[in-house]
Amino acid sequence: MSRDITERKRLDDALKLKTQEYFALSKDLEHMAYHDVLTGLPNRILLADRLRQSITLAQRAGEILAVAYLDLDYFKPVNDMNGHEFGDRVLKEVAKRMSFELRASIPWRASAATSSLWYW
Repeated sequence: MSRDITERKRLDDALKLKTQEYFALSKDLEHMAYHDVLTGLPNRILLADRLRQSITLAQRAGEILAVAYLDLDYFKPVNDMNGHEFGDRVLKEVAKRMSFELRASIPWRASAATSSLWYW
């Protein structure tokens, strides 16, 4: 007895495609949840999580953990005088330069809302 499995094969292929789309969308949503929309850098939620992990690891290893906070002086006047679009470009450029200068192993984040940078 033989059966035509064409429909079954079509459904399996459609399910496989939908599964791939779901995982791609899930990955995109996860990135959006933990990264700044403007700069693409880690946001405060991810900062808090990674900082908590780093503190725990440092305590277990008996090591010292340092956290640095950088602020862009006079950003508000630059933003006010030149417009938010220009300010956004400044933040993107700073984020790009900091990403280039800092090792990938050093976790850090940028906040467009406060024009500040954190790394630890």
